[in-house]
Amino acid sequence: MKIATFNPLSCGEPEEFLAAFATGANLTLTSDQEESLLAIIKSLPTGATIRDFVEACNQHAANKLGISRETLEAVKPLLAVFESAGSAGSAHGNDRRRD
Repeated sequence: MKIATFNPLSCGEPEEFLAAFATGANLTLTSDQEESLLAIIKSLPTGATIRDFVEACNQHAANKLGISRETLEAVKPLLAVFESAGSAGSAHGNDRRRD
């Protein structure tokens, strides 16, 4: 099976790729998220795959949290639960981040 390559420069400028990626994924990115993702995209070598992009994003997240990649993988299900609980709370007016 051939893995599709991912060369952001072949998609135009990194900013153009990120805008198309965010639109396609129906994401609204903060300026901090855009800055981080642009840095990741710009650091990828020519011929990188989507898997390389995801791995680089995961490594960035682990570094930002100050944990290992293995620990990040172990806590991802817990983080997803917190994220969904936070979203449900916000939808019901229970957003404690305003306190």
